[in-house]
Amino acid sequence: MKSTILSITLLISSLAYAAEHNYERLYVFGDSLSDAGNVANTEALNDGGRFSNGPVWNEYLAKMLNIPVPTKSKNYQAGETPEAGNTNFFYAGAMTDAGTTGVLIPIVKQQIEGSQRNNYVGFNRYGTNFSNTDLVSIWGGANNLFFSGQVIIKAQYAQEATQTANELADSIELLVSLNASNIIVFNLPDIGSTPCYASSSNQAAQDGATLFSTTYNTVLETRIADIEATHGDLNLIYIDTFTIFSDLLTDPSIGGFTNTDDALTEAYDTDPNVDQSQYLFYDDVHPTTAGHEYIAKVVYSKIVPEPSSSILMLSALSLLLIRRRKS
Repeated sequence: MKSTILSITLLISSLAYAAEHNYERLYVFGDSLSDAGNVANTEALNDGGRFSNGPVWNEYLAKMLNIPVPTKSKNYQAGETPEAGNTNFFYAGAMTDAGTTGVLIPIVKQQIEGSQRNNYVGFNRYGTNFSNTDLVSIWGGANNLFFSGQVIIKAQYAQEATQTANELADSIELLVSLNASNIIVFNLPDIGSTPCYASSSNQAAQDGATLFSTTYNTVLETRIADIEATHGDLNLIYIDTFTIFSDLLTDPSIGGFTNTDDALTEAYDTDPNVDQSQYLFYDDVHPTTAGHEYIAKVVYSKIVPEPSSSILMLSALSLLLIRRRKS
């Protein structure tokens, strides 16, 4: 009887282990939604220069996966290997390609392949390709709206979004060319529903921001489908942040929030003792650390699925046998 129970227990363990990940390192590319401090934020309540009041999503995710937490890539010193952990290449303000911020801030493409000004700024500084145990994330595009949306007419929002999505998709293909085989890709939330636009009386700007988001997401999904069709062995994990945030705005309680309309920084100015955990937005566009943790949990659920019904059934059978043995 003991051998039977042991056999079942080992089988359950092996199945559970097979469902687990085999990732060893997390690389992060994009903008302030994932920046751990490459570009320092000076707003109130910032945590170590982050554009949030605490850790951002990739830091939470790394801990959930029990792998090294990516630290800001600016910590790099010549000759270091990825094992040093400086694998967060996100830069706040980064655009997907050449733009108004590209003069001072590495665009997403440069975060991958470096630039003529500073070859050490990108992943290429390591002189190697990604391994099949590397988890690579990419999230960007919003800054293309922020740094051009104020000067374009509504009819141009869709055109700008289309170009932005194609540029981001080009960076995904660049990652694939460097042997990235496990890629997390985020789409954009409804930027028009963030406090930056939702609290404004400029309805045209709010509608334009929403149009930018929806167009970007549609184009990106099309390009992703093409990339997956070309690279059949690619493990591409698509994170629908548009739906994540829309659901939270509809029912804040699913994320444990009570305020999804206002910026925490503004509430803090009025009441320094405000309960920070109840706010979804840190400022007018960035999530609080509680929001980041919620995003990380969603990403984790996509990476490490819940045990299948067969594993749960075997677990129940094992417990039943153990109880019978004790009785």
